[in-house]
Amino acid sequence: MRRVDLLVPAALALVGGVEIAAAGYRPVAPALASYVVAAAALSLSRMAPLAPPLIVTSIYALTPLSGFDVSQPASWLLLIAFACFGTGLRAPRSRWLAGLGSVLLALAITFAGLAWLTDFEPDLLFGAIVTLGPWALGLGLREALDRQRRAGAEAERARVEAMLAGERAATAERERIAVEFHDLLAHALGVMV
Repeated sequence: MRRVDLLVPAALALVGGVEIAAAGYRPVAPALASYVVAAAALSLSRMAPLAPPLIVTSIYALTPLSGFDVSQPASWLLLIAFACFGTGLRAPRSRWLAGLGSVLLALAITFAGLAWLTDFEPDLLFGAIVTLGPWALGLGLREALDRQRRAGAEAERARVEAMLAGERAATAERERIAVEFHDLLAHALGVMV
């Protein structure tokens, strides 16, 4: 795990903690604890890219059991969006369908938790925007980064091939000059003699 993998979860935990504390949501302890644990789950996106959406939304859906209404803080939406974005960005290309399944299951978990454990009426379009939108953005960004990597590798390969071709041309020219110089020297000595 890289340090940068901890930067976004830490920043989101800080933002959510400030929102929960400043807005005066009650009870504060379970609200902060569940939010920080869900933010920490984002750091798993490099090792297990399909897990963060499921973990974050499961925590989101089960937090109302502790007495905290998760439909109030807007920062929970950031966690869900970043979890889905991480799946799109980090899941291997060969597992894009599994990534989509993970995000759709996360959407279903979120809807179930909100519908059964809160008074909030979830909206499918809004849920799709918060989950599928970031996943598709992550998928597109990964494709762009892969194209950039391939283009960089191709440019490096072309540079190395050009350098080797230049070295081969210089070596061939040196050999040609050496052969001609030998003939020129032999001719000059013959003329002098």
